[in-house]
Amino acid sequence: MDSLRRVPYGAWMDRLGEKGRPMGEPFFGLAEELTEGGMRLRADEGYESGDKLQLVLLVENSSTVVEMEAEVLDREPGESLPVRFVNVDPDDHIFLSELAAEGL
Repeated sequence: MDSLRRVPYGAWMDRLGEKGRPMGEPFFGLAEELTEGGMRLRADEGYESGDKLQLVLLVENSSTVVEMEAEVLDREPGESLPVRFVNVDPDDHIFLSELAAEGL
């Protein structure tokens, strides 16, 4: 993920099981960095590279809630959890682009 920026938000994550349905094991992770195509979350849960997640992105001081699928990328032990957004709705992609541009 290139040009990562720190922004005040977090996301609920739930591993996707068969047929793309959430497995009912939600976990909240504070986000550390964001791009239009993905983000890094503080999460020590047992997610592995290739795991599919359902994300619900929550942004401070905003009523916008973005739901999307994501895929866990490779990471070293102790690193934050890198995810790549998958099948993002065009309107949500615009929101994510604007949010990434506002990063500190």
